[in-house]
Amino acid sequence: MQQMKSKRPEIDTTIEKRIESIWNQKVKEVEEQGRTLTSNPIFGVQSIEKTENKYILNIYETTYKYVIATRNFQIPGYYEYFLGVRGICFFEVNETKYIILGERKKEMTYMGGDFEPVPGGLLEPDDLKSDTPIKTALLRELQEEIPPTKEKDISQIKVVSLKKNKQYVSVDIRFLIELSKKWQENYKIHQKTDYVEIHPLKGKFPEHKKIIGVPINYLSEFILAYKDRLAHSKDVFLDLHSKTCL
Repeated sequence: MQQMKSKRPEIDTTIEKRIESIWNQKVKEVEEQGRTLTSNPIFGVQSIEKTENKYILNIYETTYKYVIATRNFQIPGYYEYFLGVRGICFFEVNETKYIILGERKKEMTYMGGDFEPVPGGLLEPDDLKSDTPIKTALLRELQEEIPPTKEKDISQIKVVSLKKNKQYVSVDIRFLIELSKKWQENYKIHQKTDYVEIHPLKGKFPEHKKIIGVPINYLSEFILAYKDRLAHSKDVFLDLHSKTCL
């Protein structure tokens, strides 16, 4: 996979003003909740070219406020996709494999209360300073969402697909991530009825209310039981699961 930097597409002045209005409204809502929202630099995807043995992504630098505006779905004629990484982590206990999902905090600006595969997020400019920017972004998201996970805790990383995700308004490079038995030593794992809960030995998970592990052999039942809270992301791990990677 190769990234090529392009010039940012021009946006009509009227649309730009509407984007700014949506952004300011969202910032105000978040501030009223005692939190902050910043328009950090990220990358948009202008086009995807496929050759015989690789994909070429034409990307341009932009900022997070355009993500908020696109997810808002309120601007006729305006839509952008942003470059992201998304994976499914799994681990094994007593010959049972578990997929890791995070329950988003209800106060999150997008999809609060939903379950989602972790890690996942958008590429940042600092990621491109690395010789392996996609892997760097994936590891950064993994360390942010399931601390204190380190690269040494990973047994293998496998690229599964490149897919547009309309709900996340992203072009996701999707991965399967196997976590080692050594990784489990950093957490307490408690059995619940439908899944296991995973708790760090110190502190809390910063981006999710809780992190859970769903048994692979119970995945279909879990999707059916929690379908209303998986609306934005169930296709991600269904995509991985359908490829018989697990």
